[in-house]
Amino acid sequence: MESNTASGTRGSIGDHARDLTSQAQQKAEDQVRSGVDTGRQRAAGALHGVADSLLNGSGEAVEGASRYIRQAGERVQRAADWLEHADVEELTQRTEEFARRQPAVFIGGAFALGLIAARVLKGSRRAAPEAPVADRSTADDDAPWPDEARSAPNLDMDFGEVPRDR
Repeated sequence: MESNTASGTRGSIGDHARDLTSQAQQKAEDQVRSGVDTGRQRAAGALHGVADSLLNGSGEAVEGASRYIRQAGERVQRAADWLEHADVEELTQRTEEFARRQPAVFIGGAFALGLIAARVLKGSRRAAPEAPVADRSTADDDAPWPDEARSAPNLDMDFGEVPRDR
């Protein structure tokens, strides 16, 4: 009788663990979908901005270039519209299909996007206003290093005369 109770308890604990795992997986999937959807909307907005710039700038360009700039603007506009209305699963499926058909282009594109993202993040960090440096009387005594270490190092060093080989 005791073994039936023990196996029943193990079964209910296992069922409970599976339920919790399933719930956690569903929550993670929902968060990923939400993040992808937010990124998709931002990318579509950025593409709309690029398309508008191209379309507005095409009138100011030289006659021969104007047509190509307008065509590029229209293509970017169509891509932005598609991206804006595309489903996350459709995006994932198309991305996977493209990666299988053109792996080198996909990896190169991913690398280029990574570089662009790094530049954007680096630029946004530079554009952020810097916090004022607190004087030592109000500074946190638990700071990881003193104020002197936070300033740029002095690289003016005198190495004297460098001997030459004869």
